[in-house]
Amino acid sequence: MSAARLRPRAQQDIDAAADWYAAEEGLDLALRFYAAVEATLELLLEQPRIGARVTWVSSRLLGCRHWTVAQPFGVWQVYYLKRDDGIEVLRVLHGARDVPRELE
Repeated sequence: MSAARLRPRAQQDIDAAADWYAAEEGLDLALRFYAAVEATLELLLEQPRIGARVTWVSSRLLGCRHWTVAQPFGVWQVYYLKRDDGIEVLRVLHGARDVPRELE
């Protein structure tokens, strides 16, 4: 059975973004963000190779891919590794972040 395992930092990323959306725009938008992330993870479980390879990461992250969170949250990217039993989500980062630094 395929599973999406989130590293603690990835869960922190998701929760922090949802907290920001809740504070700025209300609980409904935060819940929609969680739903969009969940839909994105389901898609990645079905098709783990659809994400673009990240080529600038260290050797310990070889095979890292990224994919955009479902709309309207397309400024967020899921960074993950394909595993035999699913995917391992490393981070969920806003596109304005210094992604190479955040992944290292």
